[in-house]
Amino acid sequence: MWWVLGWIFIFPVPLTILILRSKTLKPVLKVLIIALAWIVYIAIAESADEEEKNTDGDEKASVEMKELSEACA
Repeated sequence: MWWVLGWIFIFPVPLTILILRSKTLKPVLKVLIIALAWIVYIAIAESADEEEKNTDGDEKASVEMKELSEACA
């Protein structure tokens, strides 16, 4: 169960464990794959955070426009 939750919510953790256990990959390749996985994960998290900030701003602007149009009418 924890393994599945790890893949769903924090995919670089199980990926890191699998890569570190691999005996066929060279150490340099292991480090590159792990670093890339974490960079992608962090970029996704930052992107989601930016979208949330933009959504809040759009809602505020919409409310302000509605109030302004009501005040003019």
